[in-house]
Amino acid sequence: MQESFKIKKTDGISSEEKAQAWDVIALEFNACCDGVVPARTVVQLKSLMKTMKKKVRADLAECHVKLTCYFYCTYLHYNCILRKEQYIKQGVELSKLKKQAKP
Repeated sequence: MQESFKIKKTDGISSEEKAQAWDVIALEFNACCDGVVPARTVVQLKSLMKTMKKKVRADLAECHVKLTCYFYCTYLHYNCILRKEQYIKQGVELSKLKKQAKP
């Protein structure tokens, strides 16, 4: 039954298999959480799963943005160091470069 969730088909047989799988999930959830939390319906569990998937995707997107920013800043810093070393090798004084860069 676990394979039913991976199938993207929308035909009657696949839909029925998915509904049966959700029924099993609800039964197992309610059996293991008996007395800890109130019983949940299939609709409630589907909604919870949808919300959790949204949150995970948002967290991953935020993490991706932070990593991209970090790597870009590291790249810029590294290039800045390389340019500075090239100027030093060429005998260019850095103080002159700073004066030229100002508008």
